[in-house]
Amino acid sequence: MADTNVSTNQPDERIGGGGSNKVGLVVGVLAIGSLIGFLYYRSLGTGTGEAPSALAGFRAAMATECKLDQFAKPVDAQLLALYDGSSRMQGVIAEQAGILKRGQPDCDRIVKVLKSVSYPVE
Repeated sequence: MADTNVSTNQPDERIGGGGSNKVGLVVGVLAIGSLIGFLYYRSLGTGTGEAPSALAGFRAAMATECKLDQFAKPVDAQLLALYDGSSRMQGVIAEQAGILKRGQPDCDRIVKVLKSVSYPVE
């Protein structure tokens, strides 16, 4: 509702006279900022040190199929950091996991391939 100019009894129309426009703008900016912050936080991961499912599945398969006890141990922080920081290692592990799923893997060859991407194998 526009204010009325008392001297002329005419509606007083000002640009930006209503405060509701500003409130809507502030609410919109806060909502978008919150959404961006939430998505960024989710992209950082949980921070609990849990291994990604692809790495955990690969390690479980190596422990059962190749009978290598070192893969049955929990993932340490160093390996997790290596895995997270190397897309090449992630690709190699996904490829080797596929080989393990198909059955009758050449475990020595898999270990060699892992060493080629600096995967810590004893």
